[in-house]
Amino acid sequence: MSDQEAKSNTAAAEGIVNIVSGAVMDPVTSEENPIGSVASEAANSNPPATPAPHSSLGESSTAEESERQAAFPHIFSQRVEKVRLKIKTELNNAGKAMAYLNLLEQAQNLVSQGSSYYEEAERLLSEVEYHLAFRERMARASRRVGIPLFFYEVIWFIILIWILIQINTVPTYEIIRNSSPITEVNLVHLLSSLIWGGLGGVVGALYALWKHIAKEQDFDPQYALWYLTNPVLGVMLGGFIFLVIQAGFFSLTAGVEPGLNIRSAFVIYVLAWISGFKQNVVYEIVRRILDVFRVETSPTSSGASAETGTER
Repeated sequence: MSDQEAKSNTAAAEGIVNIVSGAVMDPVTSEENPIGSVASEAANSNPPATPAPHSSLGESSTAEESERQAAFPHIFSQRVEKVRLKIKTELNNAGKAMAYLNLLEQAQNLVSQGSSYYEEAERLLSEVEYHLAFRERMARASRRVGIPLFFYEVIWFIILIWILIQINTVPTYEIIRNSSPITEVNLVHLLSSLIWGGLGGVVGALYALWKHIAKEQDFDPQYALWYLTNPVLGVMLGGFIFLVIQAGFFSLTAGVEPGLNIRSAFVIYVLAWISGFKQNVVYEIVRRILDVFRVETSPTSSGASAETGTER
């Protein structure tokens, strides 16, 4: 064999070896393809382990709850002593003070019975704290709103008394009486009825101020509009009472006789004052007037109307 043939045989053998080695080598895992290498390593690696639940979270919440339950009696006792001191130093209503102290005693007894009664004890203590805070707000409102309302009512009272005196003096009385456009109506009596109704409204407002500020100590500034409008409403109701009596709806008065006006004007003034002082009286008067005009139907006619309505 010649040298050329030997070299060609050697080259052919090397080519066969390269082909076989190329077929065996995976190009994805070769060093020339690092992406494939990383992917294969990731595929062959184990999946990440799922983290175990933190059991310490439940243990910490349980520990905090236990600490809170253990500290509750001490904190509760401090709050009770603070509220009790406020009742003794600030509350000047003996009845309410005793009621609040009884509630505090009940709350402390519940705490001493165990943690299962803590919620009810907290409710009782919160109720007392709310009433005391409400009283503080009402005391501030009484000074801020109640005093101006008092002077407002006093001014109304002075003005109405001055007008009442003026219209009942001799020269003014005759002028007003002779200038009445309706002969059957005494204009002086009408004006006096208006004034007495307004005076009743003023007295009613002053009484309400005394009751809710000094006695009950539950004054609410949201009712300030009632105090402002009560004198005006009393004036209007006084005129209404005059018209009702002038029309003869009440037998307790003398009524109207030919050529005469109402005999006793003081009856009108008393009812006008009462209606201004307590408006519920007017509601009863209106009900009685409506009863006068109420039409009574017989059972036969009512049954016939019912049958007619059924046929429709």
